[in-house]
Amino acid sequence: MKNFTVLVVDDSATVRAYHQMCLQKIGVTVLAAFNGQEALEILLDNPADLVLLDINMPVMDGYATLEALRGRYENDVPVMMVSTESEYMDSERALTYGANYYAVKPAKEAELIELVKLMAGVEEE
Repeated sequence: MKNFTVLVVDDSATVRAYHQMCLQKIGVTVLAAFNGQEALEILLDNPADLVLLDINMPVMDGYATLEALRGRYENDVPVMMVSTESEYMDSERALTYGANYYAVKPAKEAELIELVKLMAGVEEE
């Protein structure tokens, strides 16, 4: 998946490193942000093809980040929320805010890779 960039937004360094390790295996360029505010700043100069976005983060949580992406910035980059929040209402809220997909952490490597490929429109080889 050359020339495909994913921005991983999570306050956990371990989660960011895990997602980066998984995605680099399939040739994805990975950018990382600690919170939503940092993510929005990164996206100003570094367009991403997909954003993996946590919900619970300091400074700016995932919902506020998604709202900013879909509103002020009029950014239509696909967003996959990846959160420990596993209640039905959490996924509904994320989808209402404009998320394209909702996954519960911890995402298994194979599942994460398949979801990213699906969101990227990559056919199985």
